[in-house]
Amino acid sequence: VDKHIYEEILRLGPLQNGQMEYHETARLISVRANSVILQEHDTEAPSPSPSSSQQPHSTKQSVIVACAGTTDLPIAEEAALTLSLSSVPTTRIYDCGVAGLHRILSHLPTLRDPTVGCVIVCAGMDGALPSVVGGLVDVPVVAVP
Repeated sequence: VDKHIYEEILRLGPLQNGQMEYHETARLISVRANSVILQEHDTEAPSPSPSSSQQPHSTKQSVIVACAGTTDLPIAEEAALTLSLSSVPTTRIYDCGVAGLHRILSHLPTLRDPTVGCVIVCAGMDGALPSVVGGLVDVPVVAVP
């Protein structure tokens, strides 16, 4: 969505029961209901459990979104925002193309973190970066041309 379309939508007036936001890099408009925003706010500050001093261990898997360069950035950011807005823990690794192999290798600890359940790789049509990432991790790799 182009920004001028978002601005035209804003001229119609504010949302009555939610918030709308434009994400320029992803060229995406997100709309969140007030009830979802309030629910998320309530879960951000959990009350301490009287029977235990430890916080519950989260078993939620995270997703890494990686992209080779600036051409792939809008698609990668669209994927990352969609995941984040769906409450999926998301890590972005950008500008890690295989032309400079050291760039992806420097992120190896993040890629191999035990909480990572999937890696989405946005990297053009050649398939080089998804192939390299697939050889470095033992989780599913989704290649986005």
